[in-house]
Amino acid sequence: MAPDERRAHAQIMFARHPKLFPTDRRPLILDGVVSLGMSPYEAHLAAGAFEYKVILDKSRWPAHTDPLEAIWAQSLSADDSQICMTFDNPSQFPGEASVVFRVYFERGKANKIEKVTK
Repeated sequence: MAPDERRAHAQIMFARHPKLFPTDRRPLILDGVVSLGMSPYEAHLAAGAFEYKVILDKSRWPAHTDPLEAIWAQSLSADDSQICMTFDNPSQFPGEASVVFRVYFERGKANKIEKVTK
């Protein structure tokens, strides 16, 4: 999804589900910036396409669960799944070219953002 399409989709989601998107994070999402405290879905709306690694919370998810199901569920019901999403976009770090970065989530919220050095 192109950045303009992603922003338009985000605005639709804000209108449909206002309680899921705190007003202080909406401008960041529209600007394509992931911040600490965001859910995986908010991070996706902000930064776009991603690669992921998930270690499912075994107390909640049965073996062979689709990891994306667990990722999206964090917005409504966070668990102890270990989630890392890797993005590549030009808006996360203003003034820099497109940068690859990882976002780590704990209990459904971004708790660490790091640039990937090559």
